[in-house]
Amino acid sequence: MRHNDLAAGDLLGDACAYCNSAQVYIEVSPRHVTVLNTGILIQDAKVGVCRNCKEITVLPKEVARWRKLFFEQCPEMHLYVDGACSPNPGTGGWGAIAVVNEQETQRSGAEKHTTNNRMELTALIEGLSLAPDHARITVYSDSQYVIRTAKYGGQRIANKDLWKKVKALIKAHQITWVHVPGHSGHLMNDRVDQLARTAAAVLKGPS
Repeated sequence: MRHNDLAAGDLLGDACAYCNSAQVYIEVSPRHVTVLNTGILIQDAKVGVCRNCKEITVLPKEVARWRKLFFEQCPEMHLYVDGACSPNPGTGGWGAIAVVNEQETQRSGAEKHTTNNRMELTALIEGLSLAPDHARITVYSDSQYVIRTAKYGGQRIANKDLWKKVKALIKAHQITWVHVPGHSGHLMNDRVDQLARTAAAVLKGPS
């Protein structure tokens, strides 16, 4: 029987990790739990309780459910990011617009001796830094490199320093990744594209 099919009073079937007793039974009750170092009350938390040593066994699928319930209470943020670099490599720029409760915050910047992919990632990092402590974030990018690597992983051999920062930033959030076709008339994507290009042009100076 799967753990998520068990009801209150059922025998868990796994030995207690603390005393090795087989007397671990399911309890369902209101319980304060910790999600991302934040305490929340779950009205119907399901755990295994050892009747021998009283220690608690937390069920992995319950943790996933608690995390989902936790993020349902968190603010929602829409994050639009883009990078530009011409020539590539060369001087590049990045732009990010974060929208929380219909309030916009935008950031942009530029670097010399960079690449387009690094600017895409920098836009993502700077945008994520605008998020509340915990949030449900939808990230919109026209970079297949960013979206595919973020969603499906990969070796991430290039730009390891930036991917490390991305990984650290997303731990606190629930992320949905959305690919937006570039230069397709998507208003917000066009805006962050312009932010990135303008920042790069300013750094380059008069031609």
